[in-house]
Amino acid sequence: MRDFRIFVLLGLLCIGLKGQTQFSSSLPPASDTVFYVEKYIKLVDYLLDSMEATGTLAGYQCVINKDGVKNYSRAGGFSIHETDNDGVRVDMTTDRRHNVASLSKYITTILLAMVLEEHSIPFDTAIVSYLPSTWADVDEPSIHPNHITPGNPCEITFEKLVTHRTCLDFEGGTENNACSNGVIPDCNAGFYYLTDDLLARLALPEDLTCCGQNDYQNANFELARVLITHIVYPDLDEEAANYNDISVLLYHSLLNQMIYQPLGIDAPWGEIALQEYHQTEPIRAYQYPFIPTNTTLTEDSSACHGILGAWLTSNWDRNAGGSGLVLSTEDYAKIIRTFIHTEILVSDSVKNYVIDNFLGLSLNEQTFGITPFGTFRNKNGKRGATCNGRAYSTSLFIYPNGVETVVFFNSDTRNINGLGIPIGPQGIIRDAWAAAWKRDCNAFKHVTREGSLASNWTAIDDPRTNGDPSKLLFITEELTSSNNSSSPQGVWYTNFGNWAIFNQDGATMNIAQRFNVLVIDEDNPNAFKHTAQLNNLTGTGLSRTIITHPELNNNPDAHILITQNWQSTPGVYNVHPVGVFYDSSSGYWQ
Repeated sequence: MRDFRIFVLLGLLCIGLKGQTQFSSSLPPASDTVFYVEKYIKLVDYLLDSMEATGTLAGYQCVINKDGVKNYSRAGGFSIHETDNDGVRVDMTTDRRHNVASLSKYITTILLAMVLEEHSIPFDTAIVSYLPSTWADVDEPSIHPNHITPGNPCEITFEKLVTHRTCLDFEGGTENNACSNGVIPDCNAGFYYLTDDLLARLALPEDLTCCGQNDYQNANFELARVLITHIVYPDLDEEAANYNDISVLLYHSLLNQMIYQPLGIDAPWGEIALQEYHQTEPIRAYQYPFIPTNTTLTEDSSACHGILGAWLTSNWDRNAGGSGLVLSTEDYAKIIRTFIHTEILVSDSVKNYVIDNFLGLSLNEQTFGITPFGTFRNKNGKRGATCNGRAYSTSLFIYPNGVETVVFFNSDTRNINGLGIPIGPQGIIRDAWAAAWKRDCNAFKHVTREGSLASNWTAIDDPRTNGDPSKLLFITEELTSSNNSSSPQGVWYTNFGNWAIFNQDGATMNIAQRFNVLVIDEDNPNAFKHTAQLNNLTGTGLSRTIITHPELNNNPDAHILITQNWQSTPGVYNVHPVGVFYDSSSGYWQ
């Protein structure tokens, strides 16, 4: 039996699309779009269900806010695999505290915003007046003049600092301090910096050829941490022998007093609590995809402390401000929705300035969130990956329609496939938000290119289809050039979280083929799926399938679009073109 599925669309005419406008936190979406949070949650659930089913994830936590209220909370997998815990598995929950890696930077940005507002300091103010006094001494400055001279393009402001737009050159992010512009970290990420390290680097001139402006540097946020403590405690003695410990402890104390305590968050902070967390039973970091037989770590490993999962330790003081905070998704999502939807932490004007100017994000992170339905804010973090790929990965999404998503994985899930398409959970969650917008009509043109082709198929990368296997797709190829194909074609939803168009006969897809793609939601009353099976096959060689649908039956005037869908696994190929006709004797279309 040949089992293939066709989509039948009735009575739908797309004349064109209304304008799509990007919007900031203060602007509404286009008037012809409606966001369905239930659809978004359904797509996130589908992603997590599928990854759990394949066993690729170790563990995860996810919380979604909508309009200032927690709307969704889910966790799955394990925080500690039984192999690493004397045969006892520890399940992951949304209240288990997790190293949030570089998502700490967004918390530092919020705390800095609170301190600046309390002291009436604008974000575009130069930092020189708020540095430790001996660092920027007029007669014997310890900092290179280019970083503190008014009008110099490398003069550091608070805003430049928390958007990675300084000219500072910190060591430690890439092998041999080599440049890697365009990749996060863009250049030397500056890992593990104490205050004396910061001062040593501030004394150097700018480096615009390598680690110049717009480069991701962890140490920018260590410097922000120093500024926070000196604004609140201007008499702090930076020449004291224990200055570094005191400075970091005061930063953690302010974090607890100004954010944790007002929100009822009892998270570890400071030397004793953080060291106790890391020295007891923290969430372990695992490979992605998770491989239960890959026991390449040993219990006596000084760096990793594990068998399947790495027991990543973290010095409480190093990199403070840039990473190292320990929070659950419940904690983190609560901080974000309080920051976005209330004035408990900062005023609306300060909050809008932070969001609209992408504070807390690098240039690369700012461009990642551009979609046809608006620009969202996305911050990602990773801790580890040095222990044979074991790592924590974390993501924050602040969408411009009152939705925020916080997701933590105890594995390094930030992957892209060979076609350059995000296939890790972060990329799919990004696409799920765009896919949850509904329009009266969704149509676009797909052109095959080198990056989209793989043998006999081409991957569609569009926010209206990415991450949503429930969509109904209808395709027609444009007759444009000799690149056109004579092969019968169909669509299918790939394991990468994208739809694809393929040649049914296996023929290679050509570059520059053009397809018109119509996208319909599964709940559209005029669209449905039809499966050819034994009880509806007829004709010579069972070459026809009888379609029964209330909008089609006894309706010879219906206008029908069909596209074959290779849906099941394995699907069924049909190497013949298909068409429809109305059988007046039976009143059915075939």
